[in-house]
Amino acid sequence: MNLGSLLAHGKKLSDDVRFALVGTPHFAFCPDSLEADVYPVDFETSLAAGGYDPLDAQGIPVARYLRAAGQYNPTRVAGYALAQFNRFRHQGSDQARDRFLANAQWFARQDTGRFEYAFSLQGLTPPWVSAMAQGQGLSVLARAFRLTGEDRYLTTAFRALEPFRQGLPEGGVRCSLEPGADFLEEHPTPVPLHTLNGFLYAVIGILDLAALYPEAAPPVGFEAILSSLAHLDRWSLPRWSLYDLHQAGGLRNVATVNYHRMHIAQLRYLAARLHDPALADLAQTWEAGYRDPAARLGALAGKIRYRAAHPAILARP
Repeated sequence: MNLGSLLAHGKKLSDDVRFALVGTPHFAFCPDSLEADVYPVDFETSLAAGGYDPLDAQGIPVARYLRAAGQYNPTRVAGYALAQFNRFRHQGSDQARDRFLANAQWFARQDTGRFEYAFSLQGLTPPWVSAMAQGQGLSVLARAFRLTGEDRYLTTAFRALEPFRQGLPEGGVRCSLEPGADFLEEHPTPVPLHTLNGFLYAVIGILDLAALYPEAAPPVGFEAILSSLAHLDRWSLPRWSLYDLHQAGGLRNVATVNYHRMHIAQLRYLAARLHDPALADLAQTWEAGYRDPAARLGALAGKIRYRAAHPAILARP
């Protein structure tokens, strides 16, 4: 491991410990997302701290990975765009609106609707797509269409549904979780990991597109996708969540405090949008765990044990 990687791992561990002790400022739920087109997960803290730097000449975030400098990570572009959109809605900032649209145009220029990774990441060979990127891209494009009325955003959004229809062997992100319940993979590896936050981002994105046409279901077999939400107990520990379903030496991949809070925000939004009391109950259970310092520290200990047994599920750049 080189010096840059060591420093990055050291900072991540330091942040994980700090967040376990005092909680995290990241990924809060935005309650006004239930009554407006505000995005439900708050990325403002990352935006304010320069977490999406550096930007290219057009104001698009570029990857900071050592082996992929200057390339684009679609989820970074989407996170930055959605943070700017929420800033525009909350503050009425014309600058934030312009920055949002500049990044929405990046997605619209991907005219195949596949928001591809052009570099290797976590063992995946380019070009590859992610359910998280496709879902967040849908959320960006739906808001850009609502804001401008320009059809090019909607055209790309409908094309972006295609990977949700395709199985992993066909270059898509869809696989079976249980009979009649399909899962959308953030990391479409041959052996699915079932990463929870990426799946939930995908469901939110599909719902964002569906909101533009409430009389018609999204043409992606959405009922089978929604059926996976009935199996979230597979990601649930007592009062805490798992990052994915991978196991190493019998140890489960416990979510960090940041990801756990992200899961809570996603579930609170989906529970309200889908009128699902089971999701609301689970979000409340996980919220109680987040607010308990002992539970946060226990989750950190579980994550450290998991990482010690399996330092990286997949090779990183």
